[in-house]
Amino acid sequence: DARLAAMHMEAIATSSARMGHPYYLALWHIGMAQVMYLQKRPGDARTNISRALEIGRSVKSTVIEWYSLLVTAWFHFREGADKDGLKMLRRALALGRKHGYVHLEFYQPAVMRFLCAKALEQGIEEDYCRSLIKKLGLAPPVSGMPDGNVEIPDLSNWPYPVRICTLGRFAVF
Repeated sequence: DARLAAMHMEAIATSSARMGHPYYLALWHIGMAQVMYLQKRPGDARTNISRALEIGRSVKSTVIEWYSLLVTAWFHFREGADKDGLKMLRRALALGRKHGYVHLEFYQPAVMRFLCAKALEQGIEEDYCRSLIKKLGLAPPVSGMPDGNVEIPDLSNWPYPVRICTLGRFAVF
């Protein structure tokens, strides 16, 4: 519920500012960017995610950079800018693998499912993506994005715990 999420984000804005630590302010910008995007306010979303990335880099927070890049990749894929989305996804996943990042606040399972599926489809950081899928208990995406705007990636590389083949010969893996 983007409207309810926006109300909560506005309520914690003052607390984030009062804490005075750039990490929390950057994290707030990441959450707000996602809310703004879901409210169909892409300009405001980009302003917030750019600000989060800027703060993260200024304080040398690779976790904020990782999360900002993931959200930016999601925006690009939703807008059909797959080339830019893949570029951001590669950078984010390389950073995440290097530091062993899994998730943060404002994490949306549907978004992460899509990004992991896209990465597996494109051969990007496959071991790290499989690890994320297992650690987060992610099911494969069923509609691409939370609102179904993006085509589902090829799921043949998804690390299913059980795979059953029924066309042709029957097999259980």
